[in-house]
Amino acid sequence: ISIVLFHKLKHTFLKTLMYMYIAVNAIQINECVYLGNDTSDIDCLNHFDLSFTPFDSNSKAANQSKFTIDKNGGDGFIQETINLINSN
Repeated sequence: ISIVLFHKLKHTFLKTLMYMYIAVNAIQINECVYLGNDTSDIDCLNHFDLSFTPFDSNSKAANQSKFTIDKNGGDGFIQETINLINSN
């Protein structure tokens, strides 16, 4: 598993940067996972086949993600998501 974090980037640039990274590294979109928690993440949460939000995320973002993890952001959300992915 390879993890790339695009954290604290302006969200208008985020999707473009992710597409560039995917193309340059010959990664298939179905091999990608998006984790987000706010309305600015909605576009990406909708785009990726695997998208996750933490339990305490903005409700609009949670409604757009494919999965909501039963952990709050900063309280094991990322680790729990990785564990879930690795278990399947």
